[in-house]
Amino acid sequence: MEELYARIKQLERRRIEYFLDAPDNSHEQYSRDIREGVTDLLQEIPLNITADAKQYLVGKILNILPDYEPKCEEQLEQSLRANSTRTDAWLELGQCMWKKRDLIKAHACFKEAVEREPCLPAPKAFCLLSAALRALSDRCADNGQRVQMLNEALRLCHEALRLRKTYPFAYYSLANTFLARFFALQQNREDDLTLALNAFASALKMPKMVQNAAVASEDLNEDKNDTTEDKQQQVPRPFISPDLHLNYGIALYYAQFYAKALAQFRRALAIEPHFGQAKHQLDSARQFLCALRDGLHKKGNIAKRRLRTLLDTFPLKASTLMAEQHFVMRMKPARTLAICSTLDDLIATSSTANYIGLSLSAVASAAPAIVASVTVRCVGVVSNEEKIPSVIICVDRSSAVVALSVYNCSAKFGALIGDTFTVIQPNLIRFRWKDLGLDDDDDKKMKEYSRSKDGGGAGVDKPAVVVVSVDGDDVEAKSAAAVAIANKSAENHQKDDDAEQCLLMIRVINPSRQLLKNGKPLSSLDCAFAAMSIETQQMQMGSRARAE
Repeated sequence: MEELYARIKQLERRRIEYFLDAPDNSHEQYSRDIREGVTDLLQEIPLNITADAKQYLVGKILNILPDYEPKCEEQLEQSLRANSTRTDAWLELGQCMWKKRDLIKAHACFKEAVEREPCLPAPKAFCLLSAALRALSDRCADNGQRVQMLNEALRLCHEALRLRKTYPFAYYSLANTFLARFFALQQNREDDLTLALNAFASALKMPKMVQNAAVASEDLNEDKNDTTEDKQQQVPRPFISPDLHLNYGIALYYAQFYAKALAQFRRALAIEPHFGQAKHQLDSARQFLCALRDGLHKKGNIAKRRLRTLLDTFPLKASTLMAEQHFVMRMKPARTLAICSTLDDLIATSSTANYIGLSLSAVASAAPAIVASVTVRCVGVVSNEEKIPSVIICVDRSSAVVALSVYNCSAKFGALIGDTFTVIQPNLIRFRWKDLGLDDDDDKKMKEYSRSKDGGGAGVDKPAVVVVSVDGDDVEAKSAAAVAIANKSAENHQKDDDAEQCLLMIRVINPSRQLLKNGKPLSSLDCAFAAMSIETQQMQMGSRARAE
């Protein structure tokens, strides 16, 4: 029997790691191979066991299949009718119902498993019950009730971690729940987003302890507190889940850690190349970031004459000073207002305060006595499939360009070319395009073409020694001067490249407190909450019920 459980574990692991070993195989081949493995395991079930034990094993093996299997549900229900004390069977049936998308029955099964083991429930049971509760909370019309359910889901995750502090699935479930509560509270509690990011990172760091084949036993036994002897017989394996990387990527993307988010989407696709949601997220992110870079480089693509007019008519400081002071006076404790004339001034102020890229609450604690502000004008907008954030391309009075990303705004919120925005306590985000790994061959070709046109077609990529011979002049001196010119030209090209590759954004989380439009606070319609267009299952355990 131990050998059979070991082979079941091996097939479960193979299902998860299949495309890491065979990335070129089709999804149809994957399904066939896993089904063949399941069929072979069914033939190995011993004959000299009780009927309910056999039915449980049949259901457990069929549950390895990635999709819902009716016979799996039938066998597990028959096993529980004969012996309702099998907590492992309740967990298997709950996961089967999850794949069937019967969340109510899945929740009932997981709850039964926890209640059947009142003294020492398995951490896995707590995590699965938390996932089901989180999924059901999404159906609540009453947001207050939804938050209560999510708080209970968080408690269950903490219970699982109390039983096993290094359980990666518990950290994964905890991260999903923090993320769900962050959106349920209308993204106003940034601590939840930070906690979600930390929990996702912990889930990836914590190895899953897997028993050696010689001592493999049932799932439930693995999830309970292990004895010292058991731990000595276990080996660490990485926690692998494409859903984890997808959800982690979504959290990173929302926090605007774009390079890290793209890396997580790519990792999800490496584990499962046919993962439609991960592919959609990666394509959507690529499209948005390319549009963002294009908008920043072209300054909204408006005519130069129009841009010059906007700069010449830039509002004076005095026109927005009273409104800015009105906002700052509402802050407790009172703050000193530092009006930044340009983005360069803002960057210098932010760098001194050391809060570039921090959350709004972190910025407030980092510079408690000073509140910076900057005024910019709209020169264009960036289309975003996710709708949130609303991204506006702006310039300051010196023509420096920045992207204003506004969260917690409604579909009514928008901007026209020429609109003026004053940002109170802006959160600066800077990143380099090359760090995103989104190579653009067309852009490279355009740069090469542009360089080839400079200086009559002789582009200077590297410093070169140029000897100029003129009667009566110092040839060496002129050569040195020519080298200096070449070096300066190359240096200027490098600076231009660096400027093009470095993108600057201002993140606005609380527009009702941080943003003025044309010298006035935003209206209630502009600040009405707009939900993120993220599918429910991305905040849950995963549509394919990958429990581990």
